Amino acid sequence: MIQKVLLRDILEISKTSVNPAKHPNTSFDVYSIPGYDAGHPEKQLGSEIKSTKFVVTAGSILVSKLNPRIPRVWKVAKASENAISSTEFVVLKLKKGYEELFEYIYAALSSNHFATFLQSHVKGTSGSHQRVKPEDIYDYRVTIDPPNSVKVGDFIRNIDEKIELNRQMNETLEQMGQALFRHYFIDNPEAGKWEEESLDKIADFLNGLAMQKYPKIDGEPTLPVIKIREMSSGITANTDIASANIPEQYVVRNGDLLFSWSGTLLVKFWAEGDGALNQHLFKVSSENYPEWLYYYWTKHHLDYFIQTAKSKATTMGHIQRKHLAQARVRVPDTELLEKIGNQIQPLIDMYKEKAQQIQTLTTLRDTLLPRLINGKVKIP
Repeated sequence: MIQKVLLRDILEISKTSVNPAKHPNTSFDVYSIPGYDAGHPEKQLGSEIKSTKFVVTAGSILVSKLNPRIPRVWKVAKASENAISSTEFVVLKLKKGYEELFEYIYAALSSNHFATFLQSHVKGTSGSHQRVKPEDIYDYRVTIDPPNSVKVGDFIRNIDEKIELNRQMNETLEQMGQALFRHYFIDNPEAGKWEEESLDKIADFLNGLAMQKYPKIDGEPTLPVIKIREMSSGITANTDIASANIPEQYVVRNGDLLFSWSGTLLVKFWAEGDGALNQHLFKVSSENYPEWLYYYWTKHHLDYFIQTAKSKATTMGHIQRKHLAQARVRVPDTELLEKIGNQIQPLIDMYKEKAQQIQTLTTLRDTLLPRLINGKVKIP
């Protein structure tokens, strides 16, 4: 029987806590926001953790109390004996008799509907002081259809596992590419004899536009605006929209290489469909040199760019074009360049393919999830 229940009826907020400072020789798995971004918990020594933390056990669901644009939800299917949560999270556990709904409830709390609910319950002043009170989470209603809900949870879990597998494969592909790059260009004594150029000579760094000058027009095509935020979070409901009537070179398409040069410095291949290139982002390309060459050289100099940006006495650090000119690169002769490319470019091609699969699966999950949760779509 389909029913709508409050989370307080099926979940309870964990009150069990431990003070790691009293266990200086114990290593704890600490779930925190950085650990969430990395896809795994951070490990810290108990002596480095001063405040009391909540204990995390298998079957826990962690919900961020902070006020990010995309609320973060973490599931802990398995937990070590010494797993604890930072105070950034609310630790939820299913009450006895509802354990089989673990995957389903996690899916429901990963939905945009729950994200909107949390945003409506944010309290406090602007910025880092805003929080969601743990007790407010109890007031969220979720639709439960016991036999179908279990199937829905399993279905969403299978999609998430495929997404995670592709992410892991891309991590491996990136590591392989970096290893080959270092082998030929950094650790190779012969590379010192190759031609030397500046980074801005082997690639074009096209800076984006101030997209507020291209507002959307009712009834006309639009594009999502790709800003620094979208580089890390992707396209979301909070992404700005601009008119599609912009110069073609500022349209970002799947496979394009982007480099955010202000604020959070990131280099990535775009995989979320057509978008509009905003200022503070470079679209990197070249008519004369292969993609893999300027990609790995840009990545190689990224730490230097980050340190340079941090040294700026501004509210948001950035680099300038002169720093691209100061970044030196080595370029072998055409024959060797092609030989190396035959080994490295396939890794990038596979990386892009996996990134596209991740996006396709993510879109499928996000499209189906609200319909599955509301019972409008049944799992056979």
